[in-house]
Amino acid sequence: MDTQVFAIGALNWKSIGALVLMALAVVASVVLGMDKGFRAVPVALAIVVFGVVLALIGSVRIVVTDGNLIAGGMFYKVRMPLAQIDARNVRLLPADDPFRLRWRTNGLGWPGLSLGWFTTNGSKRVFAAITGKANRVYIPTSGGFDIVLTPEDPAALITAIERP
Repeated sequence: MDTQVFAIGALNWKSIGALVLMALAVVASVVLGMDKGFRAVPVALAIVVFGVVLALIGSVRIVVTDGNLIAGGMFYKVRMPLAQIDARNVRLLPADDPFRLRWRTNGLGWPGLSLGWFTTNGSKRVFAAITGKANRVYIPTSGGFDIVLTPEDPAALITAIERP
């Protein structure tokens, strides 16, 4: 099977804008609230933390390869064999669908990106890598969790999952 990579557009104006605002707020609070001699260490630490968050956001993708679906990025990634996916019931969720992520149990909740493990209004927990309500693909599995993703090309992802 050939490898197919799908972007989810995690580096969008909301996620980048939130990162910039957060970085400015942290740097401003450190610069305004600390003695001049101690400013370099907290500013350097803040830059490293924001660099890691930016790398995490930039690494999020969906890959279908070697009989597996791999979704997420860096610390928050899931690998699911295609054989454990209920391909007949993979579906595109309309924006007005009642499906909702509830509590984030482990992951990143950032403007423009929800990544990681969530509870839902259903019975199973969900691994999500979504950027909004548009293009949400619900992927039921035979495992203890389901997957929700927002690929930029949802029809191509659904076709890749349905292909044996």
